[in-house]
Amino acid sequence: MRKMTDKIKIFIIHGKEDKAVAKQLYDDLKACQNIEPFMEDDVLAGENIEMTMRRNIRKSNYVLAVMSEKTLSERSLFQKNLKLALNILDEFPDNQIYLIPVRIDECEPADERLQQRKPADLFPDYHKGLNEILRSFGSASSQQQTTPKSKFKLAIYAILAYFVLLPLLWCFLHEKDWWFYTKTVNFSKKPELSKDIVLIDIAYPDKINFRKRTGQFLQQLAQISDMPSAVGLDIKEEEKAVEESAEDIWDEIEGLIG
Repeated sequence: MRKMTDKIKIFIIHGKEDKAVAKQLYDDLKACQNIEPFMEDDVLAGENIEMTMRRNIRKSNYVLAVMSEKTLSERSLFQKNLKLALNILDEFPDNQIYLIPVRIDECEPADERLQQRKPADLFPDYHKGLNEILRSFGSASSQQQTTPKSKFKLAIYAILAYFVLLPLLWCFLHEKDWWFYTKTVNFSKKPELSKDIVLIDIAYPDKINFRKRTGQFLQQLAQISDMPSAVGLDIKEEEKAVEESAEDIWDEIEGLIG
């Protein structure tokens, strides 16, 4: 049984004459993040084409048989793959969807098992037919979507790029050991200040300069408010500052701003 987190494996059978339509269908399905389509073009160089396609047909959750009057009337690899898919279809209950006929013209398959299955017609409206296919295996949209999970990943990557890659580049360019700390301070409880949120972004090569910069910030803060600028902080004690961690320094800052 397929897990909910697994991608839906789709195999696309097509004849040479219908390859352009099959490729468009393949691209649209591949744009859906929960779908993994496969067609003849995915066979690797050196692989046995027929064996590889048969193996992937058996591994697929659904098979789309792209057909036209021309492909149905010719002997080809399409016919062999279609026959295999029909044989696998016989193993499924009658009410279960596995093989979906996909018509690109007014063709009529001779096999009774295909006649009993409602086709998805990509003519005259391609997108209407595509949506019918997607509904058949529970995909919500034919358009590429960014899921909440992928948005979260993008946010993580952006944070890593800002806090890791850029600092490393800074170190490389300056050829110094690098020490970095960032803190978001909420001043919403201090209405006398002009801004509610202040982002303090301090990047200096050592803790002494970090502490000096922090002291400068507090002095600037004191100029626009009635808060003291040196309570708990003595920016002249540089040797002691080296031994203190960023969290210790920020505990002192937060003690000032409340």
